[in-house]
Amino acid sequence: MPSDGAALVGHIHKLLPEILHIFQFRENVEKALISSYKMMQEYDWEGSVYLNTNFPKLGKWLFGYKYEKSTSDKNRHCYALPEVTYENLVSKPEGTLSAVFDVCGISKLLIPEAVTALNRDSQAGTMLSRDKMAQVKNLELTALDRKKLNELVKKMELPESLFHF
Repeated sequence: MPSDGAALVGHIHKLLPEILHIFQFRENVEKALISSYKMMQEYDWEGSVYLNTNFPKLGKWLFGYKYEKSTSDKNRHCYALPEVTYENLVSKPEGTLSAVFDVCGISKLLIPEAVTALNRDSQAGTMLSRDKMAQVKNLELTALDRKKLNELVKKMELPESLFHF
């Protein structure tokens, strides 16, 4: 289900309680923003993309996070697992996959194969390959950018641990 589909989980759970739901998100907005920026740079857009596109997208991401998080919290009873974060999937793939496989009834013997698949560059040969993305210069947030973003995060009452710039 797409990330904006979390609002449907409660309804789907009522209609089809046998369907398992797992909520996954990325913890650190700055990393997600930089990742998004890197992808946009590969499309060879102008420098104005940063101001005209990144911040509206970041705002959408922040507001989307708040909405998705509150929706997932409200429907916590519908989820088969606590939140699965991208960071845990990358830093502790075996443990994270073990929990997901347990819930889904998938044999743990398949975890090594799943970890191998996670480590494979699914975008190899495209402009979004790991090699190409490594060549894109990281987005540099200015002190003023960071100040404004932190003010926005504070105003939105979002957790500082996730959204400190």
